[in-house]
Amino acid sequence: MKILIISYYFPPHNSVASLRPYSFAKTFAQMGHEVTVLTGIKPVSGQNLEVNPNGFRVLTARSRSLEWFFSVFGINQVRSTTTQHERLGFRFWRWLRAFRLSRGIMLIGRLPDPLDLLIYPSRSLLKNECWDVVISTYAPQYCHAIASWLKSNGQCHYWIADF
Repeated sequence: MKILIISYYFPPHNSVASLRPYSFAKTFAQMGHEVTVLTGIKPVSGQNLEVNPNGFRVLTARSRSLEWFFSVFGINQVRSTTTQHERLGFRFWRWLRAFRLSRGIMLIGRLPDPLDLLIYPSRSLLKNECWDVVISTYAPQYCHAIASWLKSNGQCHYWIADF
């Protein structure tokens, strides 16, 4: 059986949310299924997990716009006390970052979600394949948007939404 797991939180991201889809992939692969995992580009982190994707394939969707967003707002980046923008005197970026955090705007898992920028790159990675089962995890919601698109396109027989 061909299985696709769509999850933003997947190793090397170090969190409890990344271990569940990793366990799904590992277990399904050990059972003899053909497993593919779709994940997205993540911010730089100093505490990445090291895992060995034996038996399954990992696809990583990339978005230049999202990478720019991570760099501008310094999301989860390991950095010195002063960012490049602060050294260059961009007070606007500091104000915009503070405004975004204080209002809860453009945070991962909130609407609007910057990770929605991964929808179209993900679709292009998946457009020529079909699966028996697609498992999408939440959060963020873009994983379910991709799975819904695959189901409506006839590229999967069953869709399991994991909340």
